[in-house]
Amino acid sequence: MALLDVSEVLNDPDLIEPTGLVRVRRTQTVSAQGLASNAEATLSFSGVVTAGKGDSLRRTDAGNNAQGNMTVTTTTDLRAEAPGQDADIVVWQGRRYIVESIADYRNFGYVQAYCDLLPLAG
Repeated sequence: MALLDVSEVLNDPDLIEPTGLVRVRRTQTVSAQGLASNAEATLSFSGVVTAGKGDSLRRTDAGNNAQGNMTVTTTTDLRAEAPGQDADIVVWQGRRYIVESIADYRNFGYVQAYCDLLPLAG
């Protein structure tokens, strides 16, 4: 374990996201009959949100596609895809972002999650 632990800084009200963040963890189980059942569990958490590459609009012949991403630095366990579980979803300011990858700095007391905006369903 590293001697530097930044988790105290990540809980500082001057740095954390004041509107709050929500983690949505999705799991799937398959019954003996082969039927899949999906479940979602939510958890409110705090973290520091920073911009990724920013929001953009990709225009194609098939239509428009809004793209965006962000980075969340937090002491909360966030996961990209794992066996039997989809990647976590982070809800921030009413928008849903899927955890694309994790930089694991748990030895320093935090993780950094790189998240992509989920497409709008309509």
